[in-house]
Amino acid sequence: MTEECQDILFDTSGPISRGKDFGSRKLELISLIEGRREGADNDTSSATLVRTPTTTVVIDTGSAGAREELMASIAGIDLNVEKVNVMVATRIDPLFNGNDDIFVNALQHLRKDEWSLVPPGPRRKIAIKDRFHWIDRYLRLEVVNDPAPGNLVLILHIPCREELLSRSAIKYAGMTIGISGPCISSENDPEVAETLKTIRKKRKTGAKRKVQHLRGRCELLEYCDYIVPAFGPMFKVIP
Repeated sequence: MTEECQDILFDTSGPISRGKDFGSRKLELISLIEGRREGADNDTSSATLVRTPTTTVVIDTGSAGAREELMASIAGIDLNVEKVNVMVATRIDPLFNGNDDIFVNALQHLRKDEWSLVPPGPRRKIAIKDRFHWIDRYLRLEVVNDPAPGNLVLILHIPCREELLSRSAIKYAGMTIGISGPCISSENDPEVAETLKTIRKKRKTGAKRKVQHLRGRCELLEYCDYIVPAFGPMFKVIP
């Protein structure tokens, strides 16, 4: 298959565990790898699986050093990697996309600015150049520029209707989850912690900023109920 750049013009306006009903068409959110910075070969980004009624997507694949951990997680949920149809690279970096080759049939979404960083090969790719792009009715990609040189963020809009959700996703009904890549490194990152402090103080007074587009970490944190950061566990924006 030839490799062809497809510029997207479409522009419309806790630990996460596997439930027994994985494999149904219900929405599911699963942590494959929890990102960490432990030094040397132990560093890896988070890798996350989202399943909606129409899409099975992996967001980042972690570092090459975390390959065995990733494969164990895949085996643990009995996931057929050939049926993963979308892969999101929040950033092209060895910590984030070291195991992309596992998902042989996934259509890879990446920022247009990083197109040349992915070696030519049989996998199809989509270069996201616009501010945002809907993968399906629940999944929206945003291009953010903070921190430089920028990255993709996946926004997961979880429906309120519990019959559409797997057991592990029910507690997030009606909420918005941001799978942030490098935009949010961890809850304990000094800059993130300071931004969270400001946002939480504003929320206590009842003030909530209406966010239309995510330009950086502040807007992302204001928009989402939960964040899956690049490194560290998933956290709630307003505890």
